[in-house]
Amino acid sequence: MQITCHFATPLEEEKVKTVITEFSNIGVEVTEKSRKDSGVIFTAPSAEDKYQAAGELLKSWVPKRDPIVGYTMLYSG
Repeated sequence: MQITCHFATPLEEEKVKTVITEFSNIGVEVTEKSRKDSGVIFTAPSAEDKYQAAGELLKSWVPKRDPIVGYTMLYSG
């Protein structure tokens, strides 16, 4: 799966690390693929249960605007 996280600007490295750690805590091992402006693209192995868990985690962050302000997810399975 591919997850693009949109961060508030300026992009804070600590928030990127938080995202990686929180994904790891729910069993989703992400790898940073690229960065552009305030977006960071991560990839992770596709598994339906992990996709659902990642989606719930991402949705919980957006209303607080911490550590991310938005996201997109692509799943191929």
